[in-house]
Amino acid sequence: MSVLLRSISSACQACTCGLLLVAVAGCSESPVAAKGHVVPAGGTLTYQGRPVVGAHLTFLGDDPSEPAFAVTDAQGRFKCMTNDSSEGVRPGDYSVTVSNPKGGIPKKYATAPDSPLQVTVEDDAENEFQLVLED
Repeated sequence: MSVLLRSISSACQACTCGLLLVAVAGCSESPVAAKGHVVPAGGTLTYQGRPVVGAHLTFLGDDPSEPAFAVTDAQGRFKCMTNDSSEGVRPGDYSVTVSNPKGGIPKKYATAPDSPLQVTVEDDAENEFQLVLED
């Protein structure tokens, strides 16, 4: 009987610990809430008058640990996302770098210090950017 009571007691303790962990996790802030909200942002990327397909864009802001990313579709359209959100980017100023696994992107767009692409993402704004690559 004593063994049965100890088993029931252990099971109750494990269940209580599990419930406490779930409650604590539910009360913790998400990364988006802790660091600020994100807003939708996107646009188109063109080069020599044509959409750039399959380009990888990186939006680098004041906090290097919080970049945003995008990949262009067949029409050169993109939507920004961060590591901790499905869609959007935090408001702020960004340098934009561009690369493409297929090549064809001028080298000056490969690094933030060299890239002339700069955007400002604003709260309560449309945030649709027309990015044009030049030689």
